[in-house]
Amino acid sequence: MLVEILHEWGRYVYLSERKVRFYERSHDRKADRMIVISPMIDEKARQAAKELGIETYSDSLEVENLGSW
Repeated sequence: MLVEILHEWGRYVYLSERKVRFYERSHDRKADRMIVISPMIDEKARQAAKELGIETYSDSLEVENLGSW
């Protein structure tokens, strides 16, 4: 699971996805979840995130099933 917390998330959708792919290659591990937490998420970004399999939340309290940290 990879989580990114930003104050605003709009044009960074594809950058976030590239960060995940970089992490996966660098650590030879597959991310089972991609999560972005931001109070301001552009609607176009939300749609793109959905297509890329990135979960979006406006508050960290909304995220469920974080597993055992």
